[in-house]
Amino acid sequence: DVAGVLINCANVYKNAGKYDKAIVNLNKALAIFKAEKYPRGIAIVYGDLSANYYYQLKNAQAVNYAIKSIAYFEKINDSKLLAIQRFRLANMYAKLKNLQFALKLYQQCLPEFAKDKINSPNYYLALLNMGDCYFELKKHDMAAQYYQDAAAGLKSINYTEFYTLASGRLGKIYSEKKKYAKTSETTELIKQKMKQMVQPDFIYYCTLVSPKTIRKIVK
Repeated sequence: DVAGVLINCANVYKNAGKYDKAIVNLNKALAIFKAEKYPRGIAIVYGDLSANYYYQLKNAQAVNYAIKSIAYFEKINDSKLLAIQRFRLANMYAKLKNLQFALKLYQQCLPEFAKDKINSPNYYLALLNMGDCYFELKKHDMAAQYYQDAAAGLKSINYTEFYTLASGRLGKIYSEKKKYAKTSETTELIKQKMKQMVQPDFIYYCTLVSPKTIRKIVK
């Protein structure tokens, strides 16, 4: 399977940060799949091309290929890969501050992601990202609800780092709304988790909550 080998090589290049070489291999695979009229392969390659352009910060190309990938997954009715690609596109739109459309895409992902809550964190990560969108839109009550649901779910599957992330962002909202009792409760939760982290992770998560909360954690 020449196209499969090319895709694997592209993944190696992508993981090494050699995105241009990855794109060359992906375009070769794309040409093969188009000649074979294999829509699933085309959809997968378009998604991989989107990812490589995204890592290069070439947002227009990344969005364009993500949309093409979604169109093919819709045609072949592959609900699982369609949801994953919609999730990726939603992340791109969220980064570009197209928050309403990002929210719409996240919402479309949830039914498929809900089928595998135990083995995959995608459902709860979508909730977490929706919380971020609502926070950016200044809808803090909505954001808090999504953060709370995401934190509970991520805790249930022992997805520690993102559980701490969701808890930290929830704590930030409580601090800003001066809900001190809830803030103290959330602070204690993330304090216990942060003790398990290496220093770079600790520093990263310290950027996610208010300075007052951090002062409590490091005591």
